[in-house]
Amino acid sequence: MSGDDNANVDAAAPPRPAKSLGESAVSGVRSMGLTRVVAEAAGLLSSVVLARLVSPAEFGRTAAAMFVAMLAIAIQLQGVGSFLVAHRTPTRGHFQAACLAALVAGAAGTAVTLAFALTAAAPIFGERAAFFVVLASPTWLLASLTAIPIAQLQRELSFGRLAVIQATASVVSPAVAIVLALGALQGEAIVIGAVAAVAVTAALGWIFSRPPMPSWRGSEMQEIVQFGVPTSASSILTAAIRNIDYLLLAAFVPAFQVGLYMRAFTLGIDYQSKISQVLLSVAFPVLSRARDRDEMRRVRARMIRVHTTVLFPLLFALIAIAPEFVPWMYGERWSGAAPLTQILAVGGMVAAVATGTGALLLAAGQPRALLVYNGVTFVAFTIAVLVAVPFGVTSVCVAVVAVRLIAFVVLQRAVVERAVGIPILDTVRDDVIPALTGGLPQLAVTVVGMRLGLDASLPTLVAMVLPGALGLAVYCLIVRALFPATWADMRRLAARLPVPTLTQALRRRIGTLGGRCSTDRVHPEQKPRTPGQ
Repeated sequence: MSGDDNANVDAAAPPRPAKSLGESAVSGVRSMGLTRVVAEAAGLLSSVVLARLVSPAEFGRTAAAMFVAMLAIAIQLQGVGSFLVAHRTPTRGHFQAACLAALVAGAAGTAVTLAFALTAAAPIFGERAAFFVVLASPTWLLASLTAIPIAQLQRELSFGRLAVIQATASVVSPAVAIVLALGALQGEAIVIGAVAAVAVTAALGWIFSRPPMPSWRGSEMQEIVQFGVPTSASSILTAAIRNIDYLLLAAFVPAFQVGLYMRAFTLGIDYQSKISQVLLSVAFPVLSRARDRDEMRRVRARMIRVHTTVLFPLLFALIAIAPEFVPWMYGERWSGAAPLTQILAVGGMVAAVATGTGALLLAAGQPRALLVYNGVTFVAFTIAVLVAVPFGVTSVCVAVVAVRLIAFVVLQRAVVERAVGIPILDTVRDDVIPALTGGLPQLAVTVVGMRLGLDASLPTLVAMVLPGALGLAVYCLIVRALFPATWADMRRLAARLPVPTLTQALRRRIGTLGGRCSTDRVHPEQKPRTPGQ
């Protein structure tokens, strides 16, 4: 492409959706929300079955393999795919170069993972854990096939189809794992289930939005590398921050304790982050199309306010019922995870408020700021976990929460406030205060109610559900009375939850295959399709 072509691309105005960005954000959350909730409910039930089929020790031995899978997905989607989403008017050459970059990164990642598994993994984590890393290695190549289709769908703001892909993958992973666990496999079932989810994501991505053939394009590849290297490094650090506690525990403590910690982390932080994927899937493409920083700030504030108001009551309820819920749900051998869950749920609240900050900085053109922040956080997180490990997993949980809280404050003050202009006091006032004001009374009502129910010899399920429902009602009443703007956003979201089914989405897609090329794909010389067209 000539220099004049590049100049025209850079000077072009970003394609604007037919709806306002606020409406697109709400529509995106609506399209993905119910599908995601249903999928995660199925995932929760499946995790109960797996917890009763697979021992805590075997769960603990999968830590390194699951880190590999997470790292592969993060690098492909953020390092390659996010460039295409953030670019104002990418050409066909950009998409072809991105396809090639994704495949090269996938092949390199698979080779490095296999080399690590066959040499260093066994002395650090044990023979079984090293074998699980080998099983996870194909994730790199599979993730390379997902990056471009997902980026194309995000550019179109095609949140309904993204919801179908994510929900299907969320169901496939535990389903495959359960089938294999019933066949007497243990940790292998968990790892293969995760790999199957990436394979399904790739398959559906190609059905909904087939990418162009990969090709070498020198100038376009240089742009991708300049954006993708810091973004990929930031993704690596983010994945490392999320998993360094698993990896250090796996190296220094018995696998059984690692399994308990993983269960607690899944309940206290991971499950809320799964719901947060709805926001993250919407946030980056929507914020990338903001006209200016003021619009970006307004849209982001509304999204995060609704996000925290939804998640905080769930986490407060978890803190209240965890001592009874964990052994009742997963079996007595997992009861040691209950107090760990209560501590980590506080970290889940911090994560809920910070969700979307990475997408905000990328949309604002600040990938290096995000990289620096993640680098500092990774170092602090690693040191904190190393210091806490000799004192046991409870101390590790406290350290994890403390570092997350400190890192959030630093991120808001030193990075977000300077780069985007969102003061931390505004975030606390708009995003945290409504949820805390309703959540603390909810916690008290639920704890007291459950204790009274257990003392009255009510069945455990009844003693958890009735006080939980009462506590949730208290939360809603307080938010409605004291924070009408937040309540109004919640009502608008609840009124718009229906989403397309998988069958409908597949039927629409298959119907286009016999004719001309699908308009759902991003043809780089054209503007992306806007919602409603």
